[in-house]
Amino acid sequence: MNNTIIFKTGKTMFAIALIGMGALHLTSGHFLFDFPVPPTFMGGTIPAYVNGVLLIAAGVLMLTKKQALIGALLAAFIFLAFFVVRHIPLLIMWENMPGERTSATECVLFFGGALMLAGLILKSRGTQQRGHLLFIIGEYAFGTALFVFGILHYVSEAFVVSVIPKWIPWKEFWAYFVMTGFFAAGISIFIQRLVRLSSLLVSLMFLGFICLMHIPLVIAIPGQESQWTNLFVPIGLSGIALMLAGATAEKRWFAGNKY
Repeated sequence: MNNTIIFKTGKTMFAIALIGMGALHLTSGHFLFDFPVPPTFMGGTIPAYVNGVLLIAAGVLMLTKKQALIGALLAAFIFLAFFVVRHIPLLIMWENMPGERTSATECVLFFGGALMLAGLILKSRGTQQRGHLLFIIGEYAFGTALFVFGILHYVSEAFVVSVIPKWIPWKEFWAYFVMTGFFAAGISIFIQRLVRLSSLLVSLMFLGFICLMHIPLVIAIPGQESQWTNLFVPIGLSGIALMLAGATAEKRWFAGNKY
């Protein structure tokens, strides 16, 4: 497949995830339960509506050519703000909070994806030094978070096994397989070897989660907000991995193209 198509497909998936999460904020009137903060955060309805509008705006702007940079930077700001304001204090106060660690890691993954996109856009517009810096920060944030995901899967093996659909055999094997995949992808990014392949495989893995776990649950329980949240998160992460794969195939920079 054409590398530019891979990149643009990933960017579209990323934007759709942001729009979907923003819409959930607006329809529920509170922050999402699983990601990135609980419903009671910052007092409830008005801040949740504001965040929903900002997420939708970031996603819509990312789908345009002229304003995609603003959308990417807005998304990066949103996820960085949540990580600093919400997740860091909780991670310091309570060590044994598997759900909080997962949410914090997801926040870093989205932040890294937004920075990578912003960096690529700046590079394509001739601002090479700033674009390169943003992309590298985003790429390594994404790689670090993938490695942390692997650790979380290891320490929470029982929970990971419990969420695998009952009809899938060898649950322990698949739990360790996914864990190994996250470790390998994180290492691949840090040593800059086989990044395109590892990113494509990560995207495929998240796509597998979507098809095997999250879509069936959304169909079975369409009115449960958390199931929709759990669907949009891997859609966004699969898209970010595709963006990285497409960018890496062109030596990270889509020279001459506008995103």
